[in-house]
Amino acid sequence: EAVQLFIQRTIAVKPDFMLTEVNAPFIAEICIRLDGLPLAIELAAARSNLLSPKSMCARLESRLMTLTSGARDLPLRMQTLRAAIDWSYDLLDSDEQRLFNRLSVFQGGRTIEAVEDICAFDLSLAVLEGLESLLNKNLLYSEPGKTGETRFYMLETIHEYARERLAQSGNAEDMKQSHAQYFVTLAECAEVEFNGGQQAYWIARLTDESDNIRTVLNWALINEDYEIAARLAAAMREFWYVKGVLSESSIWIERVLENEEQISPAVRAKTLNASSRLAFASGDHAAGEHLAHRALSLADDINDKEICAWAYLILSSHL
Repeated sequence: EAVQLFIQRTIAVKPDFMLTEVNAPFIAEICIRLDGLPLAIELAAARSNLLSPKSMCARLESRLMTLTSGARDLPLRMQTLRAAIDWSYDLLDSDEQRLFNRLSVFQGGRTIEAVEDICAFDLSLAVLEGLESLLNKNLLYSEPGKTGETRFYMLETIHEYARERLAQSGNAEDMKQSHAQYFVTLAECAEVEFNGGQQAYWIARLTDESDNIRTVLNWALINEDYEIAARLAAAMREFWYVKGVLSESSIWIERVLENEEQISPAVRAKTLNASSRLAFASGDHAAGEHLAHRALSLADDINDKEICAWAYLILSSHL
């Protein structure tokens, strides 16, 4: 339906337009990037006399900057995508606006628990009430996660707008710090319980949160908070191992260990163990053995028996 709408509106401004094997993939990508939103698709199609589908697709990295004109017979609030979202945003009260802005710090979904922990400070309304209001106004949608828990999502176009609003509020870095701390704590809790009876739950939960975890790792590395990045990477070791996410996880840990002198000894040793575990799993036994011995030496220096035990376990499992 989204593709059909795009074609209809494009023909209205460019009568000789035809769907071809060449432009069809770009039109499909345009509709995906615009979340299938009818208004966004109409605005994009209105620019077809200026941009080919291929050029338009390339420019849609920022949807709100690209879609800046619309049909003159539409209401003012609907003549641009930004104006349409502005209109919806202005209908929110101040607490709803603050909650909406803060929700943009997440990536790939949010649980009620996470929103309450990260976003609820100084709000006079309950988080559940705020989420319900945003759902009713179509600024959020919900789906069950792999654990069965309700997760809240934003269409990417709405998410982009919310990120802009959060940046304008001046609280973006504080929110990113809170977001990072929450997911480091979550991963460390999972690490403790992962090899017990709740493993299936934690595999599902961390799978749900994979995009948030990637976001935290990237944020921590960009901001040179290597301690946070290392704590998270080390805590994710068993999950990454069980899921077989070897290539991506090894890249994260390598980036962390490039700055290992800025990481506390205990966390550095845990991260070396994690790197060893993944190296062995990837078939690089020489690297795995070297990394485990480094972890063992460092853990021995600080008399951390648990980290020593993990290093011995990893080594003995691959004799």
